[in-house]
Amino acid sequence: MRSQPLHSSVKEIRLITIEPNREYTAPIHAGIRSVPLNELPPSTALSYSWGKSGKKKRIAIGHSHLRITKSLLQALRRLRNKKILVLWIDQICINQKDEEEKQYQIKLMKLIFRRADVVIAWIGQEDPAGHIAELFKITDESDSWDGAIELRLSKRLDHQVSVLLEREYWMRVWIIQELAMGKEVLVQCGRHQVRWTTLSVVIKGSMFRRRYYEGDLPPQFSCVDALAQMSQRTQQPSLVEAICRTIVSQSTVDKDKVYGLLGLVNDAELLVPDIKYTKNYEAEDLCLELTLGIIGAQHRLSVVPLLGRGCDHASVHSGNSVSSGEPIDSVNPRTPRRPSWVPLWHALDGRQLKRQISYLIPGAS
Repeated sequence: MRSQPLHSSVKEIRLITIEPNREYTAPIHAGIRSVPLNELPPSTALSYSWGKSGKKKRIAIGHSHLRITKSLLQALRRLRNKKILVLWIDQICINQKDEEEKQYQIKLMKLIFRRADVVIAWIGQEDPAGHIAELFKITDESDSWDGAIELRLSKRLDHQVSVLLEREYWMRVWIIQELAMGKEVLVQCGRHQVRWTTLSVVIKGSMFRRRYYEGDLPPQFSCVDALAQMSQRTQQPSLVEAICRTIVSQSTVDKDKVYGLLGLVNDAELLVPDIKYTKNYEAEDLCLELTLGIIGAQHRLSVVPLLGRGCDHASVHSGNSVSSGEPIDSVNPRTPRRPSWVPLWHALDGRQLKRQISYLIPGAS
């Protein structure tokens, strides 16, 4: 599908309109248009996981066709069954082949999700055992609980919450911004839907019980835990704090481990003024730029001894970064292209850096 260029001067974005159809397997038919962000009509922003790269599915958009991931196709088929949908979806509304457009559209994502009437968090199809559907049903009835019922249900709820958070969706670093910005957020699993404000209370209760009885939370709780902690703050956190709190979160592109947090922090413009997806600007380039920005802003070198790899790090001796993709110097093939003192912000290891992180973020656990 060929996309008409967007006008960045008026913060123009694309929206798609999907025709309703109650038949799940019927072909998707959609239209697409461009609108200035300040003239955004009633619309929904979709938060979802792209899923594993594989054979893409074709949908009709106007007189053209576009191939989308299986995960997105499933979401559109479920969402379109009642009424015409006006949606913003990154996979369709951003020209993924245009690096310049992608860079400035991603900077607008905070505003897009904030101004959308509704954010739908699509977590995938129902689980065969129906645990998530039952969790949503119980959550909807939570206002009528008394203490005895809640205590009696707690073990069952904790299992259902674990099943829910095992979904790939909850490990995405981008969801923290997407859910935090939404005025109204609905979580949808297959045909079942629940308000995030209600579901998050149930999840927080499960996290509290796990911390009390088990000490640490499983990795799949990390993004939700980071969202809860940062949402409770009266002031936005720093980028360093946000990165450290989301160490185990994931992104398909290494640089998105940083870019996905920029809408949540108070020093984004100072430390990462530009988003760059060009091929000659890699994750390690971003790490160097970010480290120099932090040193300049703080007028101290604490991030270097605390988070830098150091000359004895395995990646320095092997000539490979921990993400196994660091370019090797062509003159000395055993020397990484980036200085050893630069932290790999997209690949920090929270298990090894717990003490350092506690120093950088007072009160962090």
